[in-house]
Amino acid sequence: METRPVLGILGVLGSLLLAACGSSSAPTPVPAQIGSSTRHDGMRLTLTLPVESAKAGEPIAFTTTVEYLGPEPSIQFDAAGGELVGHGIRAFDGITYGPWSFNLDCTQYELKRGEVQEMPLFLATSVSHDDPNGAIITSAWQDGQLRLPAGLWAIDAAMRYYPEPDCDGPERWIGATVFVTVR
Repeated sequence: METRPVLGILGVLGSLLLAACGSSSAPTPVPAQIGSSTRHDGMRLTLTLPVESAKAGEPIAFTTTVEYLGPEPSIQFDAAGGELVGHGIRAFDGITYGPWSFNLDCTQYELKRGEVQEMPLFLATSVSHDDPNGAIITSAWQDGQLRLPAGLWAIDAAMRYYPEPDCDGPERWIGATVFVTVR
């Protein structure tokens, strides 16, 4: 049985592999980034957080973008005026919920193919005085920033739109969700 040549070749290959791995520099660490993206009717809604965890009470920065990817040069549609994308928050304690917020008026929008549009944070802060979630919802939105207490949270982005003029016809939705641990 001739095993020496095979073992010799494996030994040489192993030595080369170890030398190659040992001589390379370690990769540069990249900050964690989490995101969620959904596509419908040629439009893509993306919600991105730069980190997976945050400190309680500190601002939580995130980015929401909308992009048209369809075959036409642009698309026109109607949606709630004032904001195209509404945001909501949900805690995994089973009771805390801040719903998406949209104005009731109707505005026409146009998205051009390939142009990424960043959407501002729009979170409902007008709540009833007897809403058990009222205090946490209003405290979550401070100085134009999202701040959350400790816990596991979902941040939602939703785009509600109508392909027909005057917000008529079937309502369409695109939604994206990311999760963040607040310590």
